Amino acid sequence: MKKENAKQNILPRMLVLALVFLFAGFPPGVVGYAREALPQATLFAALPAVQIFATSGGDPYQTNQQVGYALTGDTAETPMPAGSAGNRYDFTMAGNSTGSIVIDYPAEGTFQYTINEEIPSGFAYEWTPTRYRITVYAYGSTPIVIMKNDAGEKVPELHWTYVYQLPAPSPSPSAVPSPSPSAAPSPSVSPSPPSASPSSSASLAPSASPTPSSDSSGEGADGGPKTGDESQMGLWIILAAAGAGILVFGYRSARRHE
Repeated sequence: MKKENAKQNILPRMLVLALVFLFAGFPPGVVGYAREALPQATLFAALPAVQIFATSGGDPYQTNQQVGYALTGDTAETPMPAGSAGNRYDFTMAGNSTGSIVIDYPAEGTFQYTINEEIPSGFAYEWTPTRYRITVYAYGSTPIVIMKNDAGEKVPELHWTYVYQLPAPSPSPSAVPSPSPSAAPSPSVSPSPPSASPSSSASLAPSASPTPSSDSSGEGADGGPKTGDESQMGLWIILAAAGAGILVFGYRSARRHE
């Protein structure tokens, strides 16, 4: 009988101990929270944006110039990034930089946006105005983002390029054409007339023995070609006249003697 009573007393004690361990290890509040559904993770999309400054020659241009941009949702209920005012989100990018526009989506849906640049006054760069159209399909665990440019082409990122026009190089002194010495007109050299003085002619072509100028020139007194010895012409005329006179005198003397 004692053994049966002992067994009957053990079962209630074990049940009490089990209840004590149950409530001691798992408080009622924790057990209730474990039964509740865990909150789902919020969907988000990141829109990559790139801003580049370059020179007209294609080289990167270092600057801290800031450019503003405006992201606008199609409706007032469109989810927007933190810091938006209504359905408009304004932000700036400085110099050559990259970044992302993060948008949280507490509920599933299809949402559309438009983004364009806000150029400040006195902007000293050239650019092509570009407005992007963005569609976000926020479904499942990862939203799908589609971005298109003005031409309707899909692009992997929001991209803006600003070009700084380099000043035209000033002409260097070497580039100015200068007259070359060879191109300058050379002074005309006219042949000088031969000198008529005997000294100058003798120095150019010295002769072996002095000769009269009339014999070496080969010309007559009137400038024409020389035809005979003009210096002995008078003597020949006198001799011929004397001879003729002698012949006439001899002829007359012979007649008289007859």
